Amino acid sequence: MARWTFFTNHLRVLTALAGNPDLRLREIADEVGITERAAHRIIGELVDAGYLTRTRVGSRNRYEIHPEAALGHPLHAEQQTVRVMRLLTGDGASAERDGAGIPDAGRSRDGGWDDLFGEVFRSAPAGMVVGDERGLLVAVNPAFRAIVGRREDELLGRDFRELTHPDDLAQDEQAWGELARGDRTEYVTEKRYLRRDGSPAWVKARVAVADDPRTGERLFIAHIVDIAERKRHEMALAEAEERFRSAFDNAPIGIALVTPDGRFIKVNRSLCELTGYSETALLVRSFHAITHPDDLDTDLAYVEDVLSGRRRTYQLEKRYYHADGHILWVMLSVSLIRDAAGQPLYFISQIADITERKWREEELRDRAGGCAR
Repeated sequence: MARWTFFTNHLRVLTALAGNPDLRLREIADEVGITERAAHRIIGELVDAGYLTRTRVGSRNRYEIHPEAALGHPLHAEQQTVRVMRLLTGDGASAERDGAGIPDAGRSRDGGWDDLFGEVFRSAPAGMVVGDERGLLVAVNPAFRAIVGRREDELLGRDFRELTHPDDLAQDEQAWGELARGDRTEYVTEKRYLRRDGSPAWVKARVAVADDPRTGERLFIAHIVDIAERKRHEMALAEAEERFRSAFDNAPIGIALVTPDGRFIKVNRSLCELTGYSETALLVRSFHAITHPDDLDTDLAYVEDVLSGRRRTYQLEKRYYHADGHILWVMLSVSLIRDAAGQPLYFISQIADITERKWREEELRDRAGGCAR
């Protein structure tokens, strides 16, 4: 790819995807001002060069940007890496002096690499951080400052460990050490920084290392993405799952999750007590195996109606066989859970014991019959 072209439309595509990693191809083309065919080609080149990871999520692509891949690009090798690193650490004048021996082919058409990388660093929608081999921050961009809620003068010269949540420090230190020793070339982690007020800032950090070929000093380049909203969603989901688990396990009636073909995949304690089967014994069976044969066809017909969409739920009085062989009457209430695409996942079955009621009804019928005679 032409060098100057990479840092025009290619950079615009990266910027568009940094702002919204779920853009469709047409939306990318419209935002950048190019054709869909050109957008498709550029994305392919960025993926091949390691600047993007493309993942299929449902009917859409999702993109993750790896800005640290620029350091491994042939255009940024050797002396060029020194200039990029010095630019990021604020020594633009030295970078310009040391760039005298760099071929013109390594410069952009409109102002040089310094202007370009400086602008990318300042305007990147994700946080970008440069640290030295001791772990001290030597450059931070506005996006990172916003994530951690601190001014630049509060960050420069600080050890990243001071800003890391204590519970995340051990894993961070281990990965940092492996990177410093050369055991790995990068690491990706989810961690918490501490804002000025002490509140946690959840981020996804991708950290890579680069050596300054002139001084031999190692510099650590971090790409920081704010994932606070995702973490809030995950925690809310975890809380909802815990509430469901508690309600499921402690319900006074039997509850089961059942596959569309009838196998038990989760059962609660009340159902085990009701049927006399252990959890393991039920999980290797289907509901067909414990259903009275005279009730099975009716149950299966309702199941087919729900799977086909003809009804949403059904309720049925039916008989189960207890583990010791005697018959149980139950009231079965069933609903179907589908995935986002509308495909059946599992049934939720609620099973209430009505055996005693059925006995009383039978006794009343017997008495009524006796009186009639």
